[in-house]
Amino acid sequence: MMTDELIDRIVAEVCRRLQAESPSQSPSQSPSQSLPSPPPGPRVLALFTGGDQRLAEATSAVMDLVRAGSEVKIVCTESAVGILGPHRVEQLAAVGELIATCTEQTLYGLVHWSEVVAVPVLTQNTLAKAALGIRDSMASNLLAGAILMGRRIVVCPDSAVPAQAPAPYRTMLTGYLDRLRDYGAAVVQVGDLAGAVLDLPTPSQSCGTVRRPLVSAAEVESAARSGQTSLAVEPGAIVTPLARDLCRDLGITLIEVRPDEGRDTRATR
Repeated sequence: MMTDELIDRIVAEVCRRLQAESPSQSPSQSPSQSLPSPPPGPRVLALFTGGDQRLAEATSAVMDLVRAGSEVKIVCTESAVGILGPHRVEQLAAVGELIATCTEQTLYGLVHWSEVVAVPVLTQNTLAKAALGIRDSMASNLLAGAILMGRRIVVCPDSAVPAQAPAPYRTMLTGYLDRLRDYGAAVVQVGDLAGAVLDLPTPSQSCGTVRRPLVSAAEVESAARSGQTSLAVEPGAIVTPLARDLCRDLGITLIEVRPDEGRDTRATR
């Protein structure tokens, strides 16, 4: 469970990094004046099933959500705990409450608490059960509860629809994904998970608050893999600490681009 001490340490580290990157301030300026807090993110219930694809990116996406202001609780099936391994399980447990076993009543309580249910590594088994309304496991019960309670759902199908599958089998799986879309789920690649979750409407947005775009570690890694040396970001975008560290390590320069002008401001971050 995420303790008050751990929360304070995370907040202190984010503030320290922001202060190090911001222009020097006059003595009359207070920290709160120079470092406005980002709007809180939605409450996210992250479900890890037994998929084995892009686990590092999936873990980073959950950590990015926490850094962007979301409160996250993580449900791991028994097979997911084994596939994630001790190191990734420890990483997840450090940023949010991690639940490996729970009663059906507790499970529905978690869904009721959440604003968004995210599945960073959706498996074929869970996909098929969710699409067909089968409820015989912790994962299928959680997704059924999310659908029935009208929760926003974001799923990443990297482990659910393998590219090498025979065409008829792949057609069946993509049909199940289409059915999830019919239920209201957003289907995205794992590198886009954090951005998709944060872009969804929240109570703060309904009051007129505009959520700032997010630059995640996965986005920086993708740019580096494609040979890019710079990455365009919108002015005011949230750059997670992990993404900023990767930019430094991988030699990626962040360049602010105003979308309405279609050109960059030549301001690096």
